[in-house]
Amino acid sequence: MTIAAVERYLFDLKNDVLLQEQLASSPDLTFQGYDLTGRERSALSTGDLEWLWLAGVHPLLLAPFSRFLGISASDYRARMGKLAGLRTITSTAVSAPGDGDPR
Repeated sequence: MTIAAVERYLFDLKNDVLLQEQLASSPDLTFQGYDLTGRERSALSTGDLEWLWLAGVHPLLLAPFSRFLGISASDYRARMGKLAGLRTITSTAVSAPGDGDPR
C-alpha cells in the first residue's frame, strides 16, 4: 500500500488548480506520475472516503478532497462519523533544543 503516494496526490490536488480541473474532466489522467495501486486509484475515482480513511489517509487531506467530489461538509462529517473509533491517530511531540520543553 502506498498511502504516501495517495497523500501526495491529495496534497497536490488541493494546491493545483489545473489538477483540479483535470479531476473533473479526466480523473484517470490525474493519477499519472503517482505510484498508486489499483485499489487506491479506484477509491480516489469513486470517492471511497471510508476506504481511504481506514487505509490511513490523513483527514486534513480527505476533507478538501471530498469538496472536490461535491460532497457537502455535513455529508462528509456523517460519513466519517460512522468510522469513529475504527482508527487511532497518534502524534509524537518533537521539540527543538532550547525551546523550553523539558523533554
